[in-house]
Amino acid sequence: MSSFHERGIHSADVAMIGTIADLMPLEEENRALVNVGLANWNHKSLKYLAELSKCGSKVNCNDVAMRIAPKINAAGRVGFPEVALQLLLERDKIDKNKAEQLLALNEKRKQILDSIIAEADTLCDADQIAKQKLVYLYSDSWQHGLLGIAAARYKEKYNVPAVILTRDGDNYVGSARSVDNVHLFDAFNKCKDLLVKFGGHKASVGFTVSANNLLALKDALANIFSALPQSCFEGNYLYDIDLNNGVNVREVYQITEKLQPLLPQNKVICRVTDTVTFANAFGKEGTHLSATLKGGLVVKGFFDYGLYAPFIKNGATVDLLCTLDVDNFTNEICGVIEDITLCNSVCFDEFYRLNLLKNFSLQTPSFVSEKDVNSILYSQSVIAIFDDYETFLSVKDKFNFDDFVENFFVTDATLPKQVVISPLESCDFSAYRHILAFTGANLCRDYGNDTRYFALPCVNDGLYALRLDREVCLLAFSALKRKTKFESLKGIYDRYLLGKISYEQYLVCLRVFEELKFIKILDKFTVEMDVSVKSPLTNSKIYNIFSN
Repeated sequence: MSSFHERGIHSADVAMIGTIADLMPLEEENRALVNVGLANWNHKSLKYLAELSKCGSKVNCNDVAMRIAPKINAAGRVGFPEVALQLLLERDKIDKNKAEQLLALNEKRKQILDSIIAEADTLCDADQIAKQKLVYLYSDSWQHGLLGIAAARYKEKYNVPAVILTRDGDNYVGSARSVDNVHLFDAFNKCKDLLVKFGGHKASVGFTVSANNLLALKDALANIFSALPQSCFEGNYLYDIDLNNGVNVREVYQITEKLQPLLPQNKVICRVTDTVTFANAFGKEGTHLSATLKGGLVVKGFFDYGLYAPFIKNGATVDLLCTLDVDNFTNEICGVIEDITLCNSVCFDEFYRLNLLKNFSLQTPSFVSEKDVNSILYSQSVIAIFDDYETFLSVKDKFNFDDFVENFFVTDATLPKQVVISPLESCDFSAYRHILAFTGANLCRDYGNDTRYFALPCVNDGLYALRLDREVCLLAFSALKRKTKFESLKGIYDRYLLGKISYEQYLVCLRVFEELKFIKILDKFTVEMDVSVKSPLTNSKIYNIFSN
């Protein structure tokens, strides 16, 4: 008996990895197994993998789920499962080679997945997805092991069930992922006569379908999902604790620690609304966010939250959901952002100007009527775009925006109806069936061929007023001629033009120079100048817009 118990403890850390990696509910024996595995974390090769994965000194469930398990799974996903097996068998010594191979295979997995997503994006039809409440994509050459990850991506993007398939002989194998309020296994069970085999649960299904039934399965699933109420496809943002009104963060953290082990999908979510006193982006290409709130809590957001940094650093108020953790560097309790909402702020005005002046189009669109606007707003899957918040407020009571959620600068594809103020150029509207832009008649942005435009005056005319003349353009061009190889376009302004002209004037000058073929901007560091081109400034449509 004692020998069996010792052997069980000896393997508990490996069993713990499998339990967490397979997203098993941490209840009863599963919970006991994970507790024992974390307490007896003695596998030397896994420890080295955790170190390479930048886990803390004390590995927890989140580390296993988000940092370790994906690297082990990556080996099988890209066709080299033996690498993961060999590392798992090396308990008593560190197999550096296999651990490093897993990191390399994980990078390969990312590259292959990116290529699948790039191809799959071209197959997406936003109108059809909105109508059928289903993403259903297939190919003859996609990697089997990455179908589930790709399905999860599209489920998140469109907030409807996603099914991704690839050819396997006379059949197609597929993986499906579902949103919270749609039972995926029940849906596939209703289509079982069309399937060779299938298995899974509420949120995830794996299956095989013959090539002859490929499209019939799509139609059957679309009929099931499109008949469900719209509420099934609306994102739910739930939290457990409100940190406002003087709640002691350390006490809350101590309570959450008593609930461990917790997986990422069932961790304790806190809500806090506060003013930002400091914010910056960090990590590769500034993808991560670190912000200090007025109440003292430091919050961090990983993977694309870094784009919020410039908007909030000057004192904006944020309403966010986060979990609590200990920062490995400062040993202080910090919040890890799960979701963030910006609240309107006067400090956003400069970004409204910049986003319009950097991205306005010289093409004049055709405009729809008020009747058309009302019809679009009553439709499903609508995104309404405004250049600034004051203009939105001026028509908020004129048109019905009761079902719309407001966002600044970025979009949230999980929302069926959304107002976005001054969206970034990188925003993706493909998840929406209807794109409606409320914009000025003389200066508007191009959001794509499917966009409908409604002309209305900007409430704050001074927001977009800009003086442009020959002297301003000469200053900007002279500064560009002094550019060194490693200076950025923003660096040129800061070094030579700060205090002489505004940054907005400088940006519009760059657009004038591009229009006249004086320069070609390749990226933020690289500008090709052609001094042989001669043309008066008045030949530029952009110059004439701002010089009159």
